[in-house]
Amino acid sequence: MALGIADELFDEEFNKVKERAHVTEDVDLSADNLRDISERFLAVVEKATGRPFPEDPYAASHGERSEGW
Repeated sequence: MALGIADELFDEEFNKVKERAHVTEDVDLSADNLRDISERFLAVVEKATGRPFPEDPYAASHGERSEGW
């Protein structure tokens, strides 16, 4: 669980990209695939929390809400 969001939501997005890229192993993903995954993860966070991913690394790593979060 990250930021109070179930892992399955992230796994689902990760697996969608792997399927679209026709790969079974994470290491076979390209840099473009990884950028896509990052964007999808940010969207998962915003959809689940109603707020964008926190820019403060302390808040992000500790699940705390800081300014703007």
